[in-house]
Amino acid sequence: MRLRRTIPHDLDILLGWVRTPQEMVMWSGPTFTWPLNIAQLEKSLTSERRTWWTGIDLETGRAFGLASLLVDHDSQSMRLGYIITDPAVRGQGRGRALVEAAVARGFEKTDFPLITLGVYAHNHRALGLYESLEFKPTGASIETVVGDETWQAMEMALSRDVWLRNDHTSSFH
Repeated sequence: MRLRRTIPHDLDILLGWVRTPQEMVMWSGPTFTWPLNIAQLEKSLTSERRTWWTGIDLETGRAFGLASLLVDHDSQSMRLGYIITDPAVRGQGRGRALVEAAVARGFEKTDFPLITLGVYAHNHRALGLYESLEFKPTGASIETVVGDETWQAMEMALSRDVWLRNDHTSSFH
């Protein structure tokens, strides 16, 4: 895979991956409103503190996922977010490669000791991925009301020391 900065055209592709209000919240938390539209995404893309990346399949040249990193120099924190893959490629290891590449870029970009993310407790596939990369629950959680349900978002963190101690080599450029 190749990781490159997200361009506006990628946002059009993303709109096709988020088909319901529940999928939107699963991907972005309560950040956006339904129906998701290009104007909302473009506004987030232009944030000075957030960097968006697109995972590109080397064989096809097609975008297969997006992820972002929010860097706050004042609080010396990094937050991985908006991680999504094309539904057609889920379960093929692409999400793992995307997350590994984004985490690597975050730790290359800063000298901060931690990178954090949020994941809904019932999103078992994503939770398993983050745990396999040695993200650990922080104990913090946030509730989000989605329709008539309440979803629990778990906060997780990965330390630079753990990341560097382990070999997270992925085929990305």
